[in-house]
Amino acid sequence: MSLQQQGEYFGENGFVVIPGAIAPEELARLHADIIALNWQAREESIWASKAAAALVENASVIAALRACYGEIHCFKCVYVSAPPRDDSSGARRQPLHLDYGTEEFSGDARNLSPSWVNVGFYLSDLTPERGPLWVVPKSNHQYDLVPGSDLEHLDNAARMVLAKAGDAVLFHCFTAHAGGFNFSDSARQAIFFSFRPNWARLPGQASNWPQAAFLSATSERKKLLEG
Repeated sequence: MSLQQQGEYFGENGFVVIPGAIAPEELARLHADIIALNWQAREESIWASKAAAALVENASVIAALRACYGEIHCFKCVYVSAPPRDDSSGARRQPLHLDYGTEEFSGDARNLSPSWVNVGFYLSDLTPERGPLWVVPKSNHQYDLVPGSDLEHLDNAARMVLAKAGDAVLFHCFTAHAGGFNFSDSARQAIFFSFRPNWARLPGQASNWPQAAFLSATSERKKLLEG
């Protein structure tokens, strides 16, 4: 897709895939860092890796985001590793939900920002068995959906996003989605960054990145982190 097509698709459906956002050599560096630095499921792991920190300014993703929103600000991140699990429950995924106002991290005021986009950089191939992202296309326009409520009535409209390792998936905080359960024989690994338009902040909401986020940072990365 061209940038215009990516923006139009994202605006209509609430998500878009950016194929090959991470070059193969960078993907190899990320996997090496995960092992060497013993990454844990928190944001500190990201800043310990030069390859991971550089994803903040990934050219393909930033171009797509700016085409949609103009100037943007990166304000959240997390590393997620989903280990294999058994399939005895019969469930395929987490419950569908919205990220806006989520209770997942209670008391985190960042989740009340008026608008933001999650960017999932997938380090593993997503297959039906390996924890794919589920999204409900066009749900970003269903303004009656309530954060924190049961959204399983949208189940028939939910679709799997079978991204490849190195792909990035952008999805809006108003897009109903869920993480798939991993029934494969290896972990599903991903890094998530959240970007908001520069206007979409709460009064008094400021950046709280650790100093490690700015070590060896380019001017572009500092601009994106500082807002």
